[in-house]
Parts: sequence; structure tokens; C-alpha cells
Amino acid sequence: MRDKIETYITYKWEERSLTFVGEIETKLNSIPHIRVIRDKNFIHYRDSIEKFMDELRQGDIVVMVLSDQYLYSLNCMYEMSGLFKDNTSVEKVFPVMVDTSIRDRKYYLELCSYWNKQLSELKGLIQKSEYEDAIIEPIRKDMRKVECIIKCIPRLFEYCRENNTPDAETMRKDGYADFVSGITERAKELQVSKADITPDIDRLMLEVNQLIEQKFREIVNNRYKAECNKVEITGFDGQPQSANPTFVIDDTPTAIYAILHDLQKEVGEKEIMNIRYSSSKHRREYTSNTISETLKIMKYE
Repeated sequence: MRDKIETYITYKWEERSLTFVGEIETKLNSIPHIRVIRDKNFIHYRDSIEKFMDELRQGDIVVMVLSDQYLYSLNCMYEMSGLFKDNTSVEKVFPVMVDTSIRDRKYYLELCSYWNKQLSELKGLIQKSEYEDAIIEPIRKDMRKVECIIKCIPRLFEYCRENNTPDAETMRKDGYADFVSGITERAKELQVSKADITPDIDRLMLEVNQLIEQKFREIVNNRYKAECNKVEITGFDGQPQSANPTFVIDDTPTAIYAILHDLQKEVGEKEIMNIRYSSSKHRREYTSNTISETLKIMKYE
């Protein structure tokens, strides 16, 4: 759907942060035209974590849940580095500070020291290694990530000190009112700025067994805030549709992929029939009989 503002949440999987993330996700889901993208809902078995991390950087809005463990996590801080590499990306960040230690000068210097030590260790492993380049390339990759992190930590420090952001507990007591208001306003601005832009929207047409139509609508409408339009007169190939209802979903490739994953898991292959998937990127249309076949097509496009 064209008017959804993709809102990612970056956070560390640890108890304190997860409590706030759950509450924040609920608040975000109540904001019109917002699609919340959280790793646990969008990264499935065998999916690329790094691909998701790169997609997060391209999100319209990014909620950054900062904690002590976040600041010492390679994956979390790599996500941060992509957002703080320039002023344009920083504008999309909405911080939630589970831990405000990053504002302390001593803590900041200790954090810098930690990541510089990580970089030195990785460089040492590479220099001492007797293996060929192909074998140590994964270590070089980690080294490059750490280098990006080190460059961006000063910008993160300044951002956290200069922006009037209360700690997460204070935000919770206020019902996250200012947070919700800020994101709502940002979403409205983005909608206006995107009004004349046509994004890459894919189309998915599928026939659904009548017995699971309600479950299908629950996944598409409630979980992903997508819109599915029922085809009343004709179905595939312009012919009168079967006794089962047929639906059309216009959305981004990422959202459609996630929707299909959940349909496969919770509804089943046999209940979704006659699938037609149109790729806006490649201007092609594919017809298949199972969700698995369609997911393979999307994965290798």
C-alpha cells in the first residue's frame, strides 16, 4: 500500500529493553498510516539478518531503544552506524533511552575504548593469520563494521546529550505521549513529501479457502496493517472466480514476503490456492499453486 510509513525498531534482545519495545510497538500500531517493522515479525527461518539490518537503515522512521547492552553489541551498533553516518539519516531517529549512561563523559570514553580494543583484536587476528584471504574475509567484514561504529560513536554521544529525550521510565509514566505525538507528526510530513513519489509496489493475488477467510484477513489487516481487496466478479485470467474468495494485496516486496510467511505458517499451503505474484522491480508476473513456490521466486529475484 502506498501511504504506509515504514517504522523500524532497533533494540537489543534483553529483558529490560524487550519490556519497553512491546509497549512501544503497541503505541506505534495505534498511529494511522504506520507500519511497524520489528525483527521478530519480519525475520524468519534462514532469512538474512544482515539484509534486514541494511533495510532498517532505509526505513522512514527508526525507533532506537538504547541500553547498555545495545551500546556493546556489534549488530546493534552496526545498525546505529548506518543511521548516524550523516545528518539526513539522523533525522529519522526517535530514541528511547532505557539507559542514559551514554550522556556521561566517562561512560562515553569507556565505550570508545571498548570498541577500539575490539578493532585492535580483529586487526591482530588478521595480521597473525596464515590463512588465505577467502578464509579470513568474515573477520575483515567484522573489522569494517567496527571501524564504522567507531566513526559514528561521537555523533551518537552528541546527539544523546543535545536532544531533550527523557529516560524510558519517564516516557512510560506519561503514556509515551510526546513520543507518539512526535512520530505522528513525522509520519504526516513524510506522507506529504512522498505524495508524488511512486514506490515499488508489488501485487499479490490469491484464492483463499472460505473456511480460513477470517484468519487470512486477521493476518493481513490487523498484523501488517495492509489492505486486501476482494475480487467480486472475476478471478484469475478474467474468468468467473470459484466458490472461494479471491483477494488482491498491493504492497512493498518486504511486506508481501512477510505476509506470505505468516500465511504459510498459520494457515497452511492447502488453504491458499492459485497464487499470482507481480514484481514491480522486474516487471514480471508469476503464477504458482503454493506459497513455498512464490516465496522461492521472491527470494531469488
